[in-house]
This record gives sequence, C-alpha cells and structure tokens, in this order.
Amino acid sequence: MMNTNLEIKTKGILAVITGVTSYLLNCFTELVVVLALLMLFDYATGVIGAYFKKELSSWKGLQGILKKFSFMLLVVLGFLIDFVVSYLIEKVGLQFTTNGFFGLATTCWLIGNEGLSILENLAVIGLPMPPFLKPALTKLKDTADSIGGGKDEE
Repeated sequence: MMNTNLEIKTKGILAVITGVTSYLLNCFTELVVVLALLMLFDYATGVIGAYFKKELSSWKGLQGILKKFSFMLLVVLGFLIDFVVSYLIEKVGLQFTTNGFFGLATTCWLIGNEGLSILENLAVIGLPMPPFLKPALTKLKDTADSIGGGKDEE
C-alpha cells in the first residue's frame, strides 16, 4: 500500500509538471522570440560598448548573462501567474482566461527595457540615433507597465 500511495503521488507530480510545461510551451510566442533576440543584441552591444570604453570584464559579462537568464525567469513567472489565475477561476466554476495577459505584459515591458538598453549601448559606441526610437521604446515600456497596473520602480 505504501508503494501505491508513493506511485500515485509521483504520477500526480509528473502530471502537474507535464501540464505546466505544456502550458508554458504554448506561451512561447513571437514576442518571446523578439525578446530573446533583443537580449542577445543588448548583450553584444554591451560588450562592444565596454570594449570602446576599455572596461571589458569577464565578471561583468557573467553578470550580464545571469541578468538575461533572470529576465527569462521573469517572463516564465508572468505566464505561470496567468496559469494559476485561470486555473483558480475555472475551479470556482467561471469561464475566464487571462489569455497570457501577465506573461505578455511582462514580455512587452522587457522588450522596451532591452530596446532602451541597446540604444544606450549604441550611444556609447558613438552611433547616431534616430530620434523616434527612444520615445517609441519608452512608450512601449510605459504602456506595458500601465496595463499591468504598476509603476516603473527603476
């Protein structure tokens, strides 16, 4: 009987992990791909900017990689909140879904953040900036922030 209880618990845990993983894979949208590309571009322009300033550092490089990884964890957190909210609402008998609201808002906010960081890095390198990019990226970040009901704490 002990093996049966352990077996049932193990199967339950595996079912939850499989369900959540499947949900997260369905959340892998074009916006997440755009964010991943911008994160790569931001890292690359940051390294180039550090080279121009003669401040290359493997420690800062590692910090940058860990920061990008943490950003992706933040996106996953947003989509997990969507999952939990939808699940709980369904459990009380209501038909409602967040449609990825928290995950998408988090992704858009980070896209704005990464875009602004790329512009800062390119300015360090000395590239001329089109005057419309910074306001557009700031607007994207601020809109994602206001949709989420928060204020930027940076």
